[in-house]
Amino acid sequence: MPSESYQNLTDAEVSALIKAIRATPAGGSATPARTVGPLGRIGVVNGAVKFAPEVIEEYAAAQAADFGPKFAEGRHIAVTVCSGCHGPTLSGKEPEPGTVAPDLSVTGSYDLPTFTRLMRTGLPPDGRQLKMMTGVSQKAFRHFDDAEIAALHAYLVERAQKAR
Repeated sequence: MPSESYQNLTDAEVSALIKAIRATPAGGSATPARTVGPLGRIGVVNGAVKFAPEVIEEYAAAQAADFGPKFAEGRHIAVTVCSGCHGPTLSGKEPEPGTVAPDLSVTGSYDLPTFTRLMRTGLPPDGRQLKMMTGVSQKAFRHFDDAEIAALHAYLVERAQKAR
């Protein structure tokens, strides 16, 4: 779980998450033991791999811009959902080796229908498949309603305009 992003959940959201976990029947297969291969060991030694406490601290220190109450809902969605891949300030990050999640300023140029399509299908305006966004949007973002997508869009547009 991306605890660096989830530290921004409200008490009500944490309660709902706990309730959902408790309501989920036990099942599935045992979680395999973690193993770290040679590249992982090199990453740990040279500091390229960060552990959860360090990442949580970084996210707490660097938050996405706050543009006031009008954009609060969209900001909250961005810091609890988008920051896991796009970083604490939404300015881009490499969530997995070889995959770069861009600065979300790029979405400031999207109109609401185009942004809604991106959120529901993971497809940008040019229709190409995005390595992570396509899968994530179709699985995780399908629960967003139109009002939540509009709030997120409004926040990201404001963020892009302020960056100019």
